[in-house]
Amino acid sequence: MKYIALFGLILFSIFNFFGCKPIENQDIFGMHFTRPIRSVTIPFRTSNNLIIISMRINDSDTMNFILDTGVRTTLLTDLKYGQKLSLKFAGTHLIQGHGKGKNLEAHHAYDNTFRIGHYVVGKHLNLLVLSEDVFFLSSKLGIKINGLIGADLFESFVVEIDYQKQKLTLHDPKHYKYRKKYHVLPMMLEKGKPYICAEMTDTQGNEAYIKLLVDTGASHSLLLEQNKQQNIIVPNHVIEAYLGRGLVGNIWGQIGRVNSLKLAGYELENIDTAYPDSLSLVGIKGIANRNGNLGANILKRFKLVFDYRNEKLLLHPSSYFKEPFYHNLSGMEVSAPVPELRYYIISEIIPNMPAHQAGLQKGDEILSINGKSVISYQLGEITLLLQSKPGRKINLKVRRNGKIIKTGFKLTLLL
Repeated sequence: MKYIALFGLILFSIFNFFGCKPIENQDIFGMHFTRPIRSVTIPFRTSNNLIIISMRINDSDTMNFILDTGVRTTLLTDLKYGQKLSLKFAGTHLIQGHGKGKNLEAHHAYDNTFRIGHYVVGKHLNLLVLSEDVFFLSSKLGIKINGLIGADLFESFVVEIDYQKQKLTLHDPKHYKYRKKYHVLPMMLEKGKPYICAEMTDTQGNEAYIKLLVDTGASHSLLLEQNKQQNIIVPNHVIEAYLGRGLVGNIWGQIGRVNSLKLAGYELENIDTAYPDSLSLVGIKGIANRNGNLGANILKRFKLVFDYRNEKLLLHPSSYFKEPFYHNLSGMEVSAPVPELRYYIISEIIPNMPAHQAGLQKGDEILSINGKSVISYQLGEITLLLQSKPGRKINLKVRRNGKIIKTGFKLTLLL
């Protein structure tokens, strides 16, 4: 063993003599491997279909970021946290997004270093820091979320996502070779965001060719913006729904279904589809250049490979492929005001849906579900329970104004 150690010491001396430095110590712009390797695999966790990875910015502790192909510049969602990262600020920007509300102010921070695991580093990178936490991602997912990362990672590597094994593999684009089992779908990049074209058939049998943002940061299945000229019409049978939180406010609209969606030779059927109301789309630049977005409840049904440099999206069906498409069948949203603490409240109630009919109200504190204390549940597990099979009985014990209330309802598929 002493000879191997001596040989390594000699090589290190030679490299230093000729001016060679480890990649990590070289001043390279953008994200790259810190060692001469071809790929690295990073574990992730999911909540409500969203991919959460650990990373550090500058000299920070480990933070949680959502992997979001819909984000051009990495986003820190809370300025208060950003003040702890020794950021260098250079002005502010107004940014737009879905939701009813005003445009949002973000602060531009430059020359940042990102680190993911032991072998991935990014240098001299930009960062947008929101002036206020408008997403409330931490309370919605029950996990402390610090921000969103997208193009900085996808433009630097070929990115392979396995939702089933919860593994993210980053490949050196120069060495990655396509696997025969994957189907290849052409992908268009616009301002660092990926788009694909797909064929859709609605419940009336109308066909439409649609352009969709591939959005790993959206937990739903499919979102479409009504366009009668392109045969994108809200179905006759819909329910009113809370669709989520955008950059500038809550997004409300309707949920219906489309009969089928074809992607690279694969056909998905009977898909729950969100149709945001027109007020949620007002003032968004470039919205006319797309018909909606393809969310993670579809993407998770595939093993995916994003190859930005060659503008290709590779797909191979996973064991999730044939699972039925269910949205929230309860008509209530649950959040965790204090992330990581198993304290849950009802944050939204949809009128005339099962939870509302059972007498539940916004602000109710949930104490138990089906006889089990909420201490037994992570928020993601509650979300999955509310999206499970129609007819399942949900019995709740809640606290309201100091009073204990017991009630229940059945998950109801109204579409």
